[in-house]
Amino acid sequence: MTEPLSSAPNLLNGLRPHLEALINLFFRVARYHTKFPYHGFEHVSDARKAILKLCENFNATMPPHLIPGIISNVVLIMTTGMEEMPVWLAERSEKMAKNELSYYSMVDYLEYVVWALGREMVAPYLILISKELLNGDWRERSAALASLSVYGECECSTRSLPILMRLVIRSLADSHPRVRYYACSLLTSLIANFNLKNDASLDAMEVLLPNLETEQPRVSLMSINTLRDLLKECPERIVTNNYDNVKTLLMNINHTKKDEHSDEQFKLLRNAAFCAILTLGDKT
Repeated sequence: MTEPLSSAPNLLNGLRPHLEALINLFFRVARYHTKFPYHGFEHVSDARKAILKLCENFNATMPPHLIPGIISNVVLIMTTGMEEMPVWLAERSEKMAKNELSYYSMVDYLEYVVWALGREMVAPYLILISKELLNGDWRERSAALASLSVYGECECSTRSLPILMRLVIRSLADSHPRVRYYACSLLTSLIANFNLKNDASLDAMEVLLPNLETEQPRVSLMSINTLRDLLKECPERIVTNNYDNVKTLLMNINHTKKDEHSDEQFKLLRNAAFCAILTLGDKT
């Protein structure tokens, strides 16, 4: 399934013919595969029309950050065993064609796709798309990391880990706060599902620390919580070697002046920093 996509010279410009090929493949499979669960093709036909309409409308004006969701729709309708899914898909495809769905909703599509395909099949598909999008603007970069975060939550293959860690480390140093936020989200997923090796833990910590104190409280909070997860799982030697630096940063946040943030942000940041300090103490 990833072969026609990987052969495209430019995934963004060459998307439409590949989408149509995937849709046609789906209907050949659907018509002849004895295990296919549908009774009749009325709803599937509706979904097909919606996606084909979307393909026809795909041009330079279509926001590139919607592309993972569009591809996800096609993959989903090829693989799902849930009878109600084509109806759900048709409705959302129409909204997407009208740009009524933001790129945040892409995560919802991808969650279904990951579970429908299984992590081994999803790996090359998501990484291919994400590597393309990480060369785009901040919305595209954020969307790529959000996609990979969903994938990471499903215990992805260890063969993908080096690629994903490189993307995380690159993105944690990104100039845009939203990209850094989603990089933290992806790192949290990887920490939860992998025993990160020494080098990976150290590299991740080094690029994560500058994000603890930022002008964006949402990024700071996500970074602190991610750091806490990393402290729990990384080798004790790395925690010990970085103890002073980490503790100083966390103490600074824990003593943040109240007028620097809203009351709610202030409470969340202080609480997160305090919990991370406790975790740091437990590990050393």
